[in-house]
Amino acid sequence: MNSIGEQRLALEHGFQPAFFDFLTQTIYPSVFADGTPAPFHILEGLPSEVVVDRARSGRVISTKATLLSGYERNGFFYTSPTVARAIVEWSCRVTPDLLEDERQELVSRRPYSA
Repeated sequence: MNSIGEQRLALEHGFQPAFFDFLTQTIYPSVFADGTPAPFHILEGLPSEVVVDRARSGRVISTKATLLSGYERNGFFYTSPTVARAIVEWSCRVTPDLLEDERQELVSRRPYSA
């Protein structure tokens, strides 16, 4: 979900920008500093427990290394590649490129047999 179009598609499918702290297993919705939900990833609304350093202006300079960006839907956290895959699978839109990517992934997971 790198482009604006991809982010819009994620929003249309019910995915909200969020951050996940894999150390505490906590999902933080992406919000503006005033707490209003943000339609994109923004650091300024993160709580102090995941912010390492802020500028005097309040802008986030750094976060915990355990923080991942992604999306939340129905209480579950999804990475960007997982969102893209879910949108394709849940929408039943299968493209030849996707089928080839899936085939390559399955082949790479096969255990080696002599």
